[in-house]
Amino acid sequence: MLIWFDALTPKQARIGAILFKEASKRGIGLLLTSRNYTYIDETLRPYDVPYIKVSSYGESLRDKLVKYAERILELLKILPDFDVAVGFPSPDMHRIAFGLGKPIITLTDTVHADKVHRLCLPLTSLVIVPEAIPLEDLSKYLVRGEEHKIVRFRGVFEVMWVKRHVPDSSILNKLGLEPEQYVIIRPEESRAHYYEYGDKLDILCTIIDKILKKGLKVVFFPRYSFQEEYVRRMFVDDDRLIIPKNIPLNLLDLYKYARLVITGGLSMATEAALMGTPAVSYFPSKTYIEDVLHSIDAPLIKVSNIVELCSMIDDLLELKKVNPRIDELEDPTDLILNKAQELCKK
Repeated sequence: MLIWFDALTPKQARIGAILFKEASKRGIGLLLTSRNYTYIDETLRPYDVPYIKVSSYGESLRDKLVKYAERILELLKILPDFDVAVGFPSPDMHRIAFGLGKPIITLTDTVHADKVHRLCLPLTSLVIVPEAIPLEDLSKYLVRGEEHKIVRFRGVFEVMWVKRHVPDSSILNKLGLEPEQYVIIRPEESRAHYYEYGDKLDILCTIIDKILKKGLKVVFFPRYSFQEEYVRRMFVDDDRLIIPKNIPLNLLDLYKYARLVITGGLSMATEAALMGTPAVSYFPSKTYIEDVLHSIDAPLIKVSNIVELCSMIDDLLELKKVNPRIDELEDPTDLILNKAQELCKK
C-alpha cells in the first residue's frame, strides 16, 4: 500500500512527516511531495524523512493558474502507482487523484479558504476535520447528500507534533537569544487566494518597534520576500531584529522559550499556545480552532485586526505561560491512517 501526501505549507509538511513515520510502523509506504515554499525544508529537516519538491507557488491569479498546470504535469512524471491521496485541499493533488480514479482523504481546518474548498471537496472520498468546525460550513462544499463523508475528531492537527516534541534550548545560543527575552512574529498570508485584507506591514513595524523599545528581541519569519525586504529597510542594522537564514531549527523550540508569538495566520499561534506560550492571531475571520484551544486553557488570544493588536501590545507582553490540558485533545494520526487503509480495501 502506498499513500501519496502532498504538502504545500510547513504545517502540512509536519503532518506528512509524522504520517510517514507512523505509516512505516504499519508496513505502509508514504510518498511525500512538496513545493518550493518558505520554511518547508527547515520544517522537514528534524524529521529526517524523504520528500520530493515539485515546482513552486504563484502570487498573481494568472501565475497561480500557470503554476498549477505546470505542477500537475511535473507530478505526473514522478508519481508511482499510489493507492490513496491524503492532504489538505490541493487542487494539484485532488485533480490528479480524481483523474486516476484514486480515493482522496482531505484534511482541513481552514474552511474560510472558500475557492480551494470549492475546487477540491466535491472530488474527495473523505474529509477529516476538527469537530469544532460546524458541519454546515463543510457540507456546502460537498455534493448534496454526501455529508456522510465528513469524519470529525476532538482536537486540532497541531496536536500531532506538539505532543511528540521534546524541547531543545540549544537553538537559543545559535540565534543569540535568552528565554522569554524575545517575541516571534510572522506576518499575514497577504497573497493567498483567500486573503482579502491587504498588507499590514506598516502597522506590524510599529508593533516591532514597540517590542524592541521594551528591551526585547524580535525573531521575524516572513512569508514572502517583499515582507522581508520591507522590514529590513525599516530596521537597518538593528541586530535586535533577527531573521533566521539557513540555520537548522525547529520552530517548536523557539515557541517554547518565547515571551510571545504573534502571527497573521493561526498555525503558529496554535502551536505556541498548545505549548503554553501566549500567542496572538490577528487573522480577521473566525476560525473555530480558537474555541478548541480555549476549552483546554491554552493561551491563544484572537484579535479582530492588527490595529487592535497594536494598542494591546504592552499588556500582551505581560502575559504568563500556562500548562494547557493538551492530553484532553485527540491526536488524529491513527484516524487518518485507519481511514486510508479502509479506503484501499474497498
